[in-house]
Amino acid sequence: MDAVQRPERRGWLRPAWAVTLGVALVAALVSSAMAGPPGRFRVGADLASVVGLPAWTAAVVLLGVLAVVRPPKALRPSDAYVGLVCTIMLGIVTAGTLVWRAVAGGADARGFDDEQVLLALAGLAVQLALLVVVALRCELVHRPERQRLAARRRARPVRRSHLVGRRRP
Repeated sequence: MDAVQRPERRGWLRPAWAVTLGVALVAALVSSAMAGPPGRFRVGADLASVVGLPAWTAAVVLLGVLAVVRPPKALRPSDAYVGLVCTIMLGIVTAGTLVWRAVAGGADARGFDDEQVLLALAGLAVQLALLVVVALRCELVHRPERQRLAARRRARPVRRSHLVGRRRP
């Protein structure tokens, strides 16, 4: 009689961590976009602060949770790598928005006043710092896999037969 195979137990921490990271990155992107330069869609300073402040709050809370909570052990290195790449790309966007708002101030078509500019600069700086911390956490999960692959490449014997070549008659 064959043994009954039980389905593999899957934890809820890995999907929860991934969904939390996804929601945090979307909220951070929205808050960065609301503080960014004027684009095709004309969003004034009032609407930008109404949308951007709750998005920034959600991003800071969720990124803070991800920065404090250790990624689950069940998190695969490939998942951590995707999180790392997405976090770095959003960090670049946030840094660009921070530089833009610091240089332009309120002198653009969106009509930010000085208080809103200072609030946006402080918020983007906190958001950028948390993105860096989350990216480092993802890198720490991804690094052992990268080191294991590098060790496997070093342990592989080097074949020099492809360097010599065959003599042609």
